[in-house]
Amino acid sequence: MADVREARGEELSRRELERQIQDLRRDKVRIDDNLRRMEANKNRIFGEAEAEAEAKRGGRLVAKHSIAAQDDGDNNEEDDEDKVEKKAKAEQEDKDDGDKEEKKDDDKDKEDGDEDDDSKKRKRDEDEEEKEEKKKKDTRPSKADPRSRNLFGKLLGHLHSAKDRLTKEKSTKMSELQQKALSRVEEKVGLTRMNIKEFRKGQFSTSMAEESEKLKEIEKTIAEKELVLLQLRLESHYSLMMNFIRTKAQPTIFFLPAKHTRDTEKLLEETRSAIKHKIASLKVQLQQTEEDVDPEEAMRAKAAAAAEAAAEGVEPASAMTAKAEDTGVAAEDEGEAQVKPDAEDVPESKKRKVEKEKKEDSESEDS
Repeated sequence: MADVREARGEELSRRELERQIQDLRRDKVRIDDNLRRMEANKNRIFGEAEAEAEAKRGGRLVAKHSIAAQDDGDNNEEDDEDKVEKKAKAEQEDKDDGDKEEKKDDDKDKEDGDEDDDSKKRKRDEDEEEKEEKKKKDTRPSKADPRSRNLFGKLLGHLHSAKDRLTKEKSTKMSELQQKALSRVEEKVGLTRMNIKEFRKGQFSTSMAEESEKLKEIEKTIAEKELVLLQLRLESHYSLMMNFIRTKAQPTIFFLPAKHTRDTEKLLEETRSAIKHKIASLKVQLQQTEEDVDPEEAMRAKAAAAAEAAAEGVEPASAMTAKAEDTGVAAEDEGEAQVKPDAEDVPESKKRKVEKEKKEDSESEDS
C-alpha cells in the first residue's frame, strides 16, 4: 500500500510539473509575440516620424524659394513702373516741344499780317492787347492749360508710386517677420516632438528590456522544472528495475527466476543497492550535465543514450529523456564497478564459501 501511495504521489507531482511547464511555455510564446509586436510598432512609429521630418524640411526649402521668387517679382514690377514713368515723361516733353514750335509759327504769321503801312495804329493796339493778355496769363493761368495739367498728373503719379512702394516694402517686411516667427515656432514644436520621440523610444526600450528579462527568467524556470521532471521520470524508470536481477555481461539483461535461491537473492540485493545508489546520484549527475556538458558532447550523449535505451528495450520519450538515460547508464556502469566486482578480484576463501553454499543448496533440493 505504501508503494502504491508513493507511486500515485509521484504520478501527481509529475503531472503537476508537466502542467506548470506547459503554462510556462505558453507564457514564453506570449512574451515572444509581445516582443515582436513592440519591435514592429517601434520601427513603424519612428520610421513615420523620420519621414515627416524630412518632408517638413523639404517644405521649408520650397517656402524659402517661393519667398525669394516673390521678392524678385516685386523688384521686377518696380522696375517696370519706373520704365513706364520715364516713357510718359519723354512723350510729354516731345509734346511740349511741338506746342512751342506751333506757337512760334503763329507769331510769324501774325507779324506778316501786321506789316501793312496803313494799319500801324491797329498794330499798336494789338500790341497793347497782347501785353495785357500776357499780363493776364502771367498773373492768372487759364483753366485749359495742358502743361499744368500734365505736371499735376505726373506729381500725383509719382506720389502714388511712392505710396505703393512703401506699402510693398511694409508688406515684404511683415511677411519676413511672420516667416521668422513661424520658423521659430516650428523649431520649438520640432524640439518638443524630438523630446517626445526620445521619451517614447526610451519607454519602448525599457519595456522590451523588461520583457526580455521575463523571458530569460521563464526559460530558466522551464529548464529547472524540466530537470526535476526528468529526475522523477528516471527515478520511476529505475525503481521498476529494483525487483529484477541484472546480468554482468553486456548488453545488460534484467531477469527474475521463478524460485529464489541464496545466490539469486544476493544478486537481487546487489542490483537493488546499485539502482538505489544510481537514483541517489541522479540529481548531482543531472546538474553536472546541465552546467558542464558542451552542445557537441550533449549530442553525442543523446545518441549514445538512444543506443543504450534500445539495447535495454526502453524507448526514450524525448531527447532530454534520452540524455538522462545515458547519464543513468553511466551511473549504472559505475554501480556495477562499485557493487559487483569481477570474478578475478574475488578472494579464494570467498569463492570456496560460495561453492560450498551451492552444494548445500543442491543437496537440500535433492532431498
